Amino acid sequence: MPAGGLLSSLTNPYCRVVEPYRTSATGLATYLVPKVGIQTSLTWQSNPGPEIAANYVASNAVIAAGPQPLGRALSGGANVTVNLIQPGTLYGPRRNNFDVRLSKLLRFGPRRLTLSIDGYNLTNSDTVLAYNNSFVPGGAWLTPTRIANPRYMKLGAQFDF
Repeated sequence: MPAGGLLSSLTNPYCRVVEPYRTSATGLATYLVPKVGIQTSLTWQSNPGPEIAANYVASNAVIAAGPQPLGRALSGGANVTVNLIQPGTLYGPRRNNFDVRLSKLLRFGPRRLTLSIDGYNLTNSDTVLAYNNSFVPGGAWLTPTRIANPRYMKLGAQFDF
């Protein structure tokens, strides 16, 4: 195998990546409570987790000591990044999210006022949205770098005239 082919196979050994079907689902339900005139709505989302990689930065010394040494120094720099996990094979957990809204419409002749309260992430899940994909033996690989927002509420008002 020529030296360039070896380096290409090290940095990108997965020429054909076939990702599995990863479905997302969303649901919405609304209901107008009779007699009190309060509109309620609930939104549900289920999204797949983030793809996990193990990106290892191999130096000239590591490449030279490998089972098939390159026979020369790396061109264009002293390091090469290699993904140790086949792409499309490892993912984080799914994120399921519930949001709710309650709103009341008040009429004042031709004018109207809508008061609302929104609640986000009702289950207060702390699902990981992004991981540290840099692999260093004994390092911070798979440390969460971004998690879902915590449960929070929002008050709103809209006046139409």
